[in-house]
Amino acid sequence: MEEMGVLSPIEEATEWCSGMVVVPKPNGKIRICVDLTRLNENVCRERHILPSVDETLAKLAGARIFSKLDATAGFWQVPLHKDSAPLTTLITSIGRYCFNRLPFRISSAPEHFQKRLTQMLDGLEGTLCHADDILVFGATPREHDNRVHQVLQRLQQRGLTLNDKCQFEKEALAVTWACERFQTYLLGLHFVMRTDHKPLISLLSSRPLDDVPPRIMRFILRLMRFSYSIVHVPGKNLITADALSRAPLLRTATEEDLALQNDVTALIPASMQQDILDKIPQGHQAMVKCMARAHEAVWWPGLTNQIREKVRQCQICAKETQNATEPLMTTPLPSRPWERLAADLFEWKKGQYFVVIDYYSRYIEVANLTSTSATAVIKKIKAIFSRHGVPDTLVTDNAPQFAAAELADFAKDYNFQHVTSGPRYPQSNGEAERAVKTVKSLLQKSEDPHKALMAYRATPLAHGVSPAQLLIGRNIQTPLPVCPSTLKPAWPDLRA
Repeated sequence: MEEMGVLSPIEEATEWCSGMVVVPKPNGKIRICVDLTRLNENVCRERHILPSVDETLAKLAGARIFSKLDATAGFWQVPLHKDSAPLTTLITSIGRYCFNRLPFRISSAPEHFQKRLTQMLDGLEGTLCHADDILVFGATPREHDNRVHQVLQRLQQRGLTLNDKCQFEKEALAVTWACERFQTYLLGLHFVMRTDHKPLISLLSSRPLDDVPPRIMRFILRLMRFSYSIVHVPGKNLITADALSRAPLLRTATEEDLALQNDVTALIPASMQQDILDKIPQGHQAMVKCMARAHEAVWWPGLTNQIREKVRQCQICAKETQNATEPLMTTPLPSRPWERLAADLFEWKKGQYFVVIDYYSRYIEVANLTSTSATAVIKKIKAIFSRHGVPDTLVTDNAPQFAAAELADFAKDYNFQHVTSGPRYPQSNGEAERAVKTVKSLLQKSEDPHKALMAYRATPLAHGVSPAQLLIGRNIQTPLPVCPSTLKPAWPDLRA
């Protein structure tokens, strides 16, 4: 390659240096393969659009005789700019070399060569080119031969040499060339390969050539002419690739097919499957029961999936099905008082009330509402926040007052997070529900609700400390006589 002028030694330091391997060819010669994967990630491509298969096949209408011409090491016939040559530096056991000619494996090489070849053959009838291949065709032998002669003359003028093993064939060549449709679509374009074999990702994308087994190396070398990315897709999601291998073969049912399988299950022909499928969910039972009922009587390929989809799409089942009761999950204790609050509305003796409880101290605030609008509720929340400060989080249900845009704006303005419970599961806001129950009990049993609420705040909880002590750091004075020393500020030690 150095004698041919393809490679030149390079001594100065270069920004890029790629690895290479030597691969023997079947004819006894060797092939130098360079891993330019990292360089390709930074190559500015020309984006020359290659012709599509459909477009090419349309141009072959009426043609009966074909000749295929192959450029000899076509990419090596394109000189590299002196500024680009150092970027292709490769390292060998005898030193570093750089390409003077367009190397294989550069992502922009196929489209650049395609563009140059198209320009060379511009104006010649009956010619198509793709990468380094040229197809010459004609409706008659004379027309074909004249066109081949014109192509050879044009290539000679432009200095492009051809492989001495170019194939000259007739009609069969067009069929062969057309069958290679996937290669035609992919050459010169960057595409994505999806695989469910995860180890393949690193083998084909990140590991250098000298660090892979010989068998894998041969696969990589065969892929070097393409520009691609490879991603992992779990097998259950890789639907397209498995469609043909897993899809059942459809055929017309025979009398033998209608015979009972194992004297129990009947194989249903395709013409009757939809009618049977509509009858299986009658009664709107659960999915498992529908499957069990069907499998006792009928069968056809894909029956289970069709039943599952049928039940899922049933509007009646979706409307009437109740959510399964989830196991109770306790709320973690906040790290400080007034960090996380729960709030709710409730009605008592034709009056509307708003309740707030602190998760940490169980301290309760209650406010009477003259209106249940979002504006009225926000006004009460602001009054409570002015006494105790703004929490980090406020938990409510999905009542209209809490779902209004006004509350969202209020939360943004006061810099706290508003969290709502499930729309059909208010029990998830259990702290507020329990506070409502406590307040209703106080209102029911006490003649003076303010005195009852004060007594609740001063009463020790199960751990021996009152809600008032946990929130404000001291006991509050009530009509019940107490020692003055107990009213002095002192934070309780909950670790004891």
